[in-house]
Amino acid sequence: MNTSADYRSRYPQVIPVPAFVGVAEKSRWQTQVSGLARVDLEKATAILRSRLSSDHFDSRPKSNGSSRQAAVLIPIFDFQGSMGIVLTKRSTKLSRHAGEISFPGGGVEPGETFFQAAIREAQEEVGLEPSDVERIGLLGSLQTIRHSESFLAYVGKIPRSSQLSESEEVEKVIKVSLRDLIDLDRHHSEVWSSPEFGSRTMHFFELETDLVWGATASLLSDLLDVLAGGESKGGIDGNSEF
Repeated sequence: MNTSADYRSRYPQVIPVPAFVGVAEKSRWQTQVSGLARVDLEKATAILRSRLSSDHFDSRPKSNGSSRQAAVLIPIFDFQGSMGIVLTKRSTKLSRHAGEISFPGGGVEPGETFFQAAIREAQEEVGLEPSDVERIGLLGSLQTIRHSESFLAYVGKIPRSSQLSESEEVEKVIKVSLRDLIDLDRHHSEVWSSPEFGSRTMHFFELETDLVWGATASLLSDLLDVLAGGESKGGIDGNSEF
């Protein structure tokens, strides 16, 4: 079985070394892989609409927030009869999260809602037309530890025909299918513990040449849990992740 220690030598993403690594319990989706393999975009959309919150599209950052406020978009689309998800590989020249695999998104500008920021950043980063995005719901919120950043994650459906491209911030646009994400041979989870942040489950998803980990991997696992029948964590108060 692969571990985070193996990944440090196999992938370009920089993974910190925690004080303690333990065994993680299986996520809900890991026990329902066969059912998830039959979920196409239409079914996924119906499930997500019924389980994700639609109350936070107009939410704005708190004026007294101590962390950087940001938002990301999780674009889903039809991918060869399965649900597809758009990810990005950030440029290695960036000062924050350089070379990491993430969702399109970024900081909220003055006067913007979180969702408006996610849409604007998606257009800037991968050329996604705002009119192409169909609102689905809020998956949840997270707060990063290393960069003191809190953000909301929205799911939006986009046409398969959407023209996406790289930019100064994005080195590569990555399209991955639900069927590939639920391949248990390409996923690993473990519990990290440290005096700084306590204990939490860390997820890792292997792509062909890169590794999804940290907050992005946590959101992917949460999304898969919802598709497997679990409840959304939703709301504005989220977990803390890297």
